[in-house]
Amino acid sequence: MPRGGLWMTTLLLLTGCPDEPARVEPQPGKTLPTLDLGWISLRDHFVQTVGPSSGRGQPLSDLLVLADATLAPRSSFPLHPHQEMEILTWVSSGTLLHRDSQGREEEVPAGGLQLMSARDGLRHAEGNRRDEPVRLLQIWLSPSQHGGPPLFEVARPPPGATGFTLLAGPTEAPLLLRQDARLWVARLKASERATLSLPKERVGYGVVVGGSARWNGVHMEDGDGLRLSPGPHSVVADGSVDVLFFDLRPSSSTAHR
Repeated sequence: MPRGGLWMTTLLLLTGCPDEPARVEPQPGKTLPTLDLGWISLRDHFVQTVGPSSGRGQPLSDLLVLADATLAPRSSFPLHPHQEMEILTWVSSGTLLHRDSQGREEEVPAGGLQLMSARDGLRHAEGNRRDEPVRLLQIWLSPSQHGGPPLFEVARPPPGATGFTLLAGPTEAPLLLRQDARLWVARLKASERATLSLPKERVGYGVVVGGSARWNGVHMEDGDGLRLSPGPHSVVADGSVDVLFFDLRPSSSTAHR
């Protein structure tokens, strides 16, 4: 072997290949707790929120709830309370109706991310007043700051965005969270790629919605999740698909109300 080749081989053995993809641990959607009430069907990746098993499950760091839900046409939750919770809702298809006790009523179309920072408390309801189903992911994060009036905001990736867009985080994001957590979103078409690196000493989770993709070479079906190790991540779409990437601190108190 030429001396240069031997040197490079030794260097890679000592340092590792910088382009080596990070390890992932798939969480197939078909293995998740599932509930179908007719007007709503959902799968819970972590703590369950609806039905007889409500409250069961384990959070991941500050990520308490990740509910993959489909609302039937002309259906709605009743008004219900929340307090001291950062609640994000990603609308993958259809149009979601938000109503709350502050008199706000707003529709969020597909490709929109809604933040409801419950803080001192409010009552709200998600609904669907259209004739087609609504597919959404609802996300609950425990806050590190408390108190104050509730906050409601909506953001979406900019037109023509390619790859991952940071939509929610503690700083430098359109939706500011009261927690050291970040949510990156990519809306991909067939063969498009999104790449992102999870920093060292962080915890990651990914979800694909509305289609299939390959995440670091691992095939992912619609609704699948996966736990992410620090390092480079690459997602290649098989067709149209939404990809969510959570960057979380490694541990937290997960008490919630």
